[in-house]
Amino acid sequence: MRGGPDGNRRVRLAGMGLAGAALVFLAMLTPDLYQLLPRPVREQARLIVLIGSVAIYQVASGLERFDRSRGRDHARLRLTLDRLDAVAGAGLDGGLAAAAGAIAIVFLAGYIPHYLLWPWSCDTDTFAVLARAWDQGIRPYREIRGYNFPGAIYLHWTLGKLFGWGRTWPIYAVDSLGLVALGVVLATWSRRRLGGMFPGLAAYAFFLTFALSHNFMTVAERDWHTALLMAIGLMTLQTWPGRASRWISAILAAAALTTRPHAVVFLPAMALAVRYPSPNPPRATARILAQPLANWALLLAGFTAIGFAPLVLDGIAGDLVRGLRVVAYGGPYSKTDPSMMREIILEELSDTRNAVVILLLIAMLLTTRGEARKQASIWMVAFAGAIFYRPFHPVQHFYLNYPNHLFLSISLAQIVPWILAESRIAPAVRVFVAAGLLIELSLGVPTYFSPSGTVEAIAAIARGEEIPRRIPPGARTWFGAERARYYEWKDYRSTLLYLRRSTSPRTQVATMLRQPPYPTINGPVGRSSPFRVESGILWMVMITMDLEPEFLSELEAAGDSVVVWSPDEPGFPGSLRFDRLCRFIRDHYRPEARFGRIEVWRRSP
Repeated sequence: MRGGPDGNRRVRLAGMGLAGAALVFLAMLTPDLYQLLPRPVREQARLIVLIGSVAIYQVASGLERFDRSRGRDHARLRLTLDRLDAVAGAGLDGGLAAAAGAIAIVFLAGYIPHYLLWPWSCDTDTFAVLARAWDQGIRPYREIRGYNFPGAIYLHWTLGKLFGWGRTWPIYAVDSLGLVALGVVLATWSRRRLGGMFPGLAAYAFFLTFALSHNFMTVAERDWHTALLMAIGLMTLQTWPGRASRWISAILAAAALTTRPHAVVFLPAMALAVRYPSPNPPRATARILAQPLANWALLLAGFTAIGFAPLVLDGIAGDLVRGLRVVAYGGPYSKTDPSMMREIILEELSDTRNAVVILLLIAMLLTTRGEARKQASIWMVAFAGAIFYRPFHPVQHFYLNYPNHLFLSISLAQIVPWILAESRIAPAVRVFVAAGLLIELSLGVPTYFSPSGTVEAIAAIARGEEIPRRIPPGARTWFGAERARYYEWKDYRSTLLYLRRSTSPRTQVATMLRQPPYPTINGPVGRSSPFRVESGILWMVMITMDLEPEFLSELEAAGDSVVVWSPDEPGFPGSLRFDRLCRFIRDHYRPEARFGRIEVWRRSP
């Protein structure tokens, strides 16, 4: 009779080989099979996998218990379930935190090196030019028309004095440090307030799927910096309650208010965080300045006053206030009215991610007590502030979504331990639900996570290239020739390098490039503009105000100057063609260099 150990072994090996071949074949067919699925199934694939995993576990567990009650023992099934629970338990004990931390580190390693070499957006250029002009004695808001709060100007002034004007990487280095600091604070806050590092690190990895998915036109923005400062201040209050954290949070909140007035929506949550961990002192010492909340409010007011002090000392605070009329509701910049605000709020509340997090936070408030409930209430108020952040803005830019996603991520960090702490549910199911929730609500692998871009960036940095030869990943959408954009990267790069070599710090550079992405020139080469408006000719793209006569007189008054433009490019529609300005350039400037469609013309003697 055939059989025996050797025969059984050969059968098992043959079966394993056939199973392996079938798996390989199935993997090859997976993309085609996936397309055959109904569209609703494909759109909710992650959710279906999550529900299916939980259902399979629950059915298997129920069958095992049912058979055991009937006297039948499924030892192998019980062993499998026990092993799943053991693995889940190990994950709860630290394995999940290590995995989330590793994912975040991989994301950052595939992003930060090439991020340092990205070009600047129009907003970044605007504040760098304002900072350099102020350093030269040309005051913003008075000599240069503007309306933005000064926090971003202070940041660029500091970087310009430390590293020199016309350096593009320092702002991205500071932005990257802020991103890393967020991860460190989240992990520390989570360990001390949520019983482990996994919730904070999972929320951090979740946020990175959003933050690393923006091209150069919407990164390093003030709304991200404002939300970052307020979030770190709020977590600082909770992680190290006491006098020192009140000082730190007040400084961070004041910096946020100096950057964006919208930061006020987060002050109620910070006030709750000050009040909850620090009960009032005894009546014998209950003077107003000894009350933690009053003390913090006075610190915040004082540091905010210090933030605006340079404007007061230079006599331009009133000019800023008058400049704000441009962005007031009904002004030439504002596109928002009360009805649109209501629509935006309803849109925010109906968003799937926001709705899920709000419902789960409400469930936490209803089912928890003590410290957990206080935590949930603080972040419920903070997330409500993030919901109301965007409607306040007069124009709905995409980067206004940063605060919402940041506070949504931190709110998820509150929810994850609440799910994992439910001891009545098997460890494997808890892990499935918590991990599945994060995966389902995330945006997937970040768009600009690019290991190849990182390798190219490291090589460029080693060669000393601040402006790399190859297009950085975050600029390919706008400068890639294959996308039929107006300007090519090699031409833009050559223009910047030429201006750095052929102009002096005293030379004024008039930027007249009028096609998206409106390539920035003045900030990246460290040269001032003759146009005394905070965003140059782009002011008229967004604001209903004809400034061509002013631009013309300012260019006439410029001495040592060059114009960077594309003479044959289509102009702005209607009154924004700058016909008189272009005619003046042709009459008083001569062509000096050309890089593709970009030309440099110098003022005739």
